[in-house]
Parts: sequence; structure tokens; C-alpha cells
Amino acid sequence: MGDDRWREILQLLRAKEELAWNQVIDWYFGDVFAGLLNQVRRLNSRHGGPLPEPDVIEAGRELTFEAFRVAMEEIDAFEPERGDLQTWIYWKGMARSKGLLGDRLRQERDRMGQESLDLEPEPGDLATRRRPIAVDQATPETTLVSKFDRIELRRRLDTVFGRMRPNQVSTIIEVWRLREEGIHNPVEVAARQNGRSVEAMESFLRRARQDFRRIWIQEYGEAPLSELL
Repeated sequence: MGDDRWREILQLLRAKEELAWNQVIDWYFGDVFAGLLNQVRRLNSRHGGPLPEPDVIEAGRELTFEAFRVAMEEIDAFEPERGDLQTWIYWKGMARSKGLLGDRLRQERDRMGQESLDLEPEPGDLATRRRPIAVDQATPETTLVSKFDRIELRRRLDTVFGRMRPNQVSTIIEVWRLREEGIHNPVEVAARQNGRSVEAMESFLRRARQDFRRIWIQEYGEAPLSELL
């Protein structure tokens, strides 16, 4: 069950009371930040990793504050019967992520590419030529088109993720991405990226998968495809 302390002050939030929103930020900033930081890392990877980790963390914080800002502006559209407030705020940040970060990441990538021209080896020196890194934000749905209609799967994933905690969602997606990249130990890599022990990450991921499976069955009356877990 998600943290529902926000329900006690929802009317104050709808009235845009500053103290109420400060309380919500205190309660949920960490969870929303954890999820959006993973999104920033994914976008950074897809652009070849132009931002160093300290800048990635700072961009994650900026995106999180933007998520709360947008949530406050659009709070009248929030439907509490459909999910937790913190999850809704997280998805506001996800919706803003590419727009906020896309141009910056492209500019940094282009700048790195321009600087690398000064270090470009002779045409025949292929052994030292730098190769671009491109990591796609893949999920198991990219391998399931023949088994399950992609649009329906995306709809179901959005529904299930909407009922889960943001840090659970981001962890599941991160492990999916690493698995699709061919990483043979995705949980270990995800643990290292998030500053957790492997044991802690495995325990957290196990609970997240259990919640995913439970919610999926509640919504659709059947177990999710094994590839999703």
C-alpha cells in the first residue's frame, strides 16, 4: 500500500497552500527524485553520456522540482481514486523530462563531438578511433510484439505503474533496460548505480515485482507475461 498521508491535506493542496505543498515535498521528494534520476541517466546514456554524474544528479533535482511545480499548477486534474499523489507527480516529471533535457543533452553531445575532432586519429588508425555510445531505453515490450499487441501492453503497463511507487517503477524499468542491453548481471549493475548493496536491491526488486504481479492480476484477472518479470 502506498503512502497516503497526502489525502489528509488534499483540499489544502488543491487550494495551493504553500505550507501544504512544502509538506508534500518533504514527504515525497526522495521517492520522486529517485525515479526521475534514473530517467535522466537513461536519457544521458541515449545521447552518449555527455553529462558527468554530478551534472546528472543536479539535472535530476531540477527535474524533480519541476515535477512538483507542474503538479501544483495542475492539481485540479489529479484524480485520487486512480492512484497515489506521489506517483502522479513522478509521471508529471517523466512527461517533462525530454523537453527539459533534450536540447541540453544534444548540445553537450555536439560539444563533445567537436572537441573530439582535435583528437581524431589518422584515417588508417582504426584501433584508436573513438566510438559513440548509444543506449536505447528498451523494455521487454520491444521483444513481445508477436505475443501481445504493443499498444495494449503499453496501456496495461501505464495502468499498473500508475498504482505503484515511483521508485519501484524506476527500478523495474532500469533492470529491464540493462537486461535488454545484454548485461548479464543487471541487478548488480542497478544496485551499483543506485548506491545500494546487491542484497538490498534484490530484496527491493522482489517486493516491486510482487506488487507488479498483484496489481496486474487485480486489473486484468491473469498473470503478467513471464518476460515482464
